[in-house]
Amino acid sequence: MALREIGARLTLDGEKEFNSQMAACNSELKNLGSEMAVVTSEYADNAKSTKALKAQNEVLTKQIEQTKVKQEALAQAARDAAQALLDESAKQVPHDTGALELSGTVSSEPGHAVVSYDTPYAVRWHETPANFQRGRKMKYLEDPANDAAVHQQMLDALARGLKF
Repeated sequence: MALREIGARLTLDGEKEFNSQMAACNSELKNLGSEMAVVTSEYADNAKSTKALKAQNEVLTKQIEQTKVKQEALAQAARDAAQALLDESAKQVPHDTGALELSGTVSSEPGHAVVSYDTPYAVRWHETPANFQRGRKMKYLEDPANDAAVHQQMLDALARGLKF
């Protein structure tokens, strides 16, 4: 039998802290581009020399390393933001045996992070009204994802993660 999974894909943009951290990283990459221009002009007459190629290689290596730092910082920030959503969602997910709550996970791929619950009944309990106990309820993932306080927690996680 195929399992149905319920999840949320997170996309956050436009926040000042996020943009300022990315601007700083982009500025560093721009500086490295300028450094490459200086190296290129310095060796203009002898562009194919070993010394010129070595200098260009060093700058390119720095650019690649800075790009990797930026990518990892973005990925970790997205995972941290998704974890903040999962933590809030776990407070609302129906809890009988605990299997549904324990199935909550954060996964990430380049460009996004995903929060999901993966049991055969995850979608049913998310979408169907029922008598849940102790503050547990349906829409246990959707409601936290739409909550302004949770958004702020997620943005704070992004901001912490992007300070590198």
